[in-house]
Amino acid sequence: MAWKKHYWEKVAFFFIRDEAKRYMKYQKHNLNEPRVYTYSAGYANYGDFVPFRELLLSIGQQLNQDKN
Repeated sequence: MAWKKHYWEKVAFFFIRDEAKRYMKYQKHNLNEPRVYTYSAGYANYGDFVPFRELLLSIGQQLNQDKN
């Protein structure tokens, strides 16, 4: 075969990679060739997604510092 056609469907979205990996583990019976990838907010996105993501990132960093 010279080529193989792939169809990727976005099934679930996560802010945290570890959570995505946990999802892949407990849903492996439903997933065929699962993958984790970054889906950007888009070019010059001035909506609420980017500030919300930054807020979650800063909260997570503070929680990680408190654990140490």
